[in-house]
Amino acid sequence: MSKRVLLFTATWCGPCKLFKPEVQKVCMQEGVQLVEYDSDEHTDIFHQYRVKSVPALVVEKDGELIFHATRIVPRDEILDVLQE
Repeated sequence: MSKRVLLFTATWCGPCKLFKPEVQKVCMQEGVQLVEYDSDEHTDIFHQYRVKSVPALVVEKDGELIFHATRIVPRDEILDVLQE
């Protein structure tokens, strides 16, 4: 079972700047791959995942979407999803 986290942000987004380091720490701690996408550089990926606002967090397990949130997700909630 392989999980990966997709983090959708923008350089101009204040909440993204606060959220990104926390997601990076959790992924490192849990040994989960983190893939980051910036809204100005990866519009095709944003459309593919139907991300309309940032920050957004997507978790996939074996290529299937298991979690999608367009908000700052609390650390404990991220851990719960990754440890399921």
